[in-house]
Amino acid sequence: MGKEAPELTRVLQRAISAGETAFGQEAEELAAPLYALAAHLLASGATTEALVASSRLQTIASAPGRTEPSLVQVKALHAAILVREDAVGSAAAIALEEWARAAEVASDAQAAGAAWNQVALTMARKGERDLASVLFEKARKHRTQALGDSALPTLETIFNAATFRGAQMDLEVAEADLRFVVRALEGNTQREVIELHASALHNLAVLREERGDAEEARLLYARALSLFERRYGPKGRELRPTLVRLALLHHREGSLLLAIEAYDRAYEIATTELGAEHPIAVAIRAWKTELTEGVGPGAVERGLA
Repeated sequence: MGKEAPELTRVLQRAISAGETAFGQEAEELAAPLYALAAHLLASGATTEALVASSRLQTIASAPGRTEPSLVQVKALHAAILVREDAVGSAAAIALEEWARAAEVASDAQAAGAAWNQVALTMARKGERDLASVLFEKARKHRTQALGDSALPTLETIFNAATFRGAQMDLEVAEADLRFVVRALEGNTQREVIELHASALHNLAVLREERGDAEEARLLYARALSLFERRYGPKGRELRPTLVRLALLHHREGSLLLAIEAYDRAYEIATTELGAEHPIAVAIRAWKTELTEGVGPGAVERGLA
């Protein structure tokens, strides 16, 4: 594999050089090898070199009458390279939006849905949740049009919108959307589906806990944990947030043995993943100490320490 990658790069570069000699610097015939080179360099982790190739490719693909690869495909590749370079940077956000708009112009609802979903995620991760909510709705409409309301990409967008909900999204709407995702994924054993299903159960549990329904929250956390275990094993780092939430819920309810068990599992995962002195590991240790010895953050607040 290591030897094949540089050789493929050289072959594609030779093809581009030959095309330049035969057809000129901006000929349509260069689009296919430039696309292949940029995609190959991206897959190889050479994002800087990939960006050079994709930037040149965009100029060629944007000319009137150019069709293969399509401008939508070119914009998607260019955005993917910039996201790999800096997932929340302004250049990546602009490239993603250009991909989305090119897909809309081409009436490619599936690509438009994927692109707007990525733009929305970028905005959400930058803290611009109200804008993200609007963009997730655009993505949802496109994906529903292209794939239906129960297709995995559509469910992913519905989940994202509820997870990164803006101020305008009512909690009842977010909860209803998460329940829709959970129902739609029930019984599906595909690996990527299990992950989304577990995450939706976890987030729904958080909502129910915030709204005062500890009983349902506990059941939902347990279901989420079971799916995460099936997907990642009993010590996967993905289990930690659910274990912590479940431990804290048991702690508040006075279910001491269940809380200790969940704290211990979460702490083992946290120390393996992050180290014993990481703030998350320290916090888990403090919560357990409060439970077992009456000394910890909550005890201090109550004047017990």
